[in-house]
Amino acid sequence: MLRTRILTDRRLSGLALLLGVLAAPLLGAAEPRAGFFRSIVVGDHETIGQVACIACSVRVEGVVAGNAYVVFGRLDNRGSIEGDSIVIGGVSESAGPIGGNAYLVGGLLRVSASVGGDLITVLGDLDVASSDVEVGGNAWSVVGHQAGLAPESVQGTVKAVNARQAAQLLMSGLLGGVLVAMLAVAACLLVLTGLCYLVLGPARLRVLAEASTESPTMCFLLGLGTCFALAVVGVALAALLPISIPVVAAHTAASVTGYAGLAFGIGRNLLGSLRPLPATLMASLALACLQAVPVVGWSVLVVLWNVAVGAAVMSGFGTSRDWLARRAQGRLAVRTRAGGAND
Repeated sequence: MLRTRILTDRRLSGLALLLGVLAAPLLGAAEPRAGFFRSIVVGDHETIGQVACIACSVRVEGVVAGNAYVVFGRLDNRGSIEGDSIVIGGVSESAGPIGGNAYLVGGLLRVSASVGGDLITVLGDLDVASSDVEVGGNAWSVVGHQAGLAPESVQGTVKAVNARQAAQLLMSGLLGGVLVAMLAVAACLLVLTGLCYLVLGPARLRVLAEASTESPTMCFLLGLGTCFALAVVGVALAALLPISIPVVAAHTAASVTGYAGLAFGIGRNLLGSLRPLPATLMASLALACLQAVPVVGWSVLVVLWNVAVGAAVMSGFGTSRDWLARRAQGRLAVRTRAGGAND
């Protein structure tokens, strides 16, 4: 067991070293930092590339050469952030300069030093400490309170949009936006479904359809867990953008593949008189139209998206219906034999 633990530690150390080597040329000499349920402190005289954290706080006393991301937490900038500061669901206090934009969604954004770009709050309050604070871009508050801001210190425009104005702006372009989005989504889904049919073939799509129809609850839960894991990993790897790209690409491939499998199954059951490819494309178009319906269609979209992702993961992109279960059992058997040999 000790030997196995040592080998595991060496592998993790090697992986961390490899990630650092890959990211160094793209992020410069400064290293990024990420945390999950663990606060991050950038000390005085310390410079890092980017910083990202979920459900924790970030205190900057040194220099962040890139962006600072905080989700459900607190950002306290007493040093310098050369990129953007982005806080979702929390508090952002900046007593030091921000070279880029300062964004906040839900919470409080308090600024007492210069901001090189825009100051934007959505469903949150904007509090500027004094009229001497310079803003290099726009200062907008959407459904939130705005205080202490001097228009002459803002190079762009200053706007405070209340809830009624936001609703009017939303509704004014809603019908045209929905129509354009519906056509664009339908066209993209048709093209992607057709490509999946040609690349994977009807045999793999049949496996995907069977996995989603025979175990829809399991597929939904598996897809939901995969989407949640992607959100956590995406924010954690935001400082390592080139490394997070394959993760996002894999999730996108699973979504498209699973969606094509769903369309294949629906087309086969409802349009059995047609050939498989036309039936699959018509089912894909029908799903796209259904998802464009407000509220009901969007709820269907969330459910089908998670089922599609879960079916792709469960079947190994159409390899077999029990692909994931067999892989898990195989790994468990290998670890059991390895543990017995070490004991």
